[in-house]
Amino acid sequence: MSEIFSSFQRMLTTMNALRRGSKLTTQQVRDRLSAQGYKVTVRTVQRDLEWLAQTYGVECDDRSKPYGWRWPQDAPVVSLPGMGWPEVLSFNLLGQNLRGLLPGAVAQALQPYFNEADRKLGESSDQIPLRDWPKRIRLLPSGQTLLTPRVSSA
Repeated sequence: MSEIFSSFQRMLTTMNALRRGSKLTTQQVRDRLSAQGYKVTVRTVQRDLEWLAQTYGVECDDRSKPYGWRWPQDAPVVSLPGMGWPEVLSFNLLGQNLRGLLPGAVAQALQPYFNEADRKLGESSDQIPLRDWPKRIRLLPSGQTLLTPRVSSA
């Protein structure tokens, strides 16, 4: 059972690593999986990518080697209850710095994402390079700090 779960988690991580527009080689996908703690061979990643191409329409640019893999431009957004590190960092910074500027209803709708980003940053290992990014930067106002107005969510 845990082998199936591990394969499923690896497949989700692989799907999350692929982007629209920019292509990743099989080795780059393997490196990203390795950074997430998956110890897999390049051949395993090739099989996974081929399966994703058949099942979900992931594109393979096989005009030259190494092959490049990506999501098609018109692929629908897949929303899963998990975040990659770019999303974790983005939602953490958004929550820290812009939450007061968002309309109340939008801030409330994004709250689960803020919570997940904070949780994932809190329990990440020291080996994740983006973990300390929010501590390395700071947004400073260019003038006097103003109070955020209270606006009805209606």
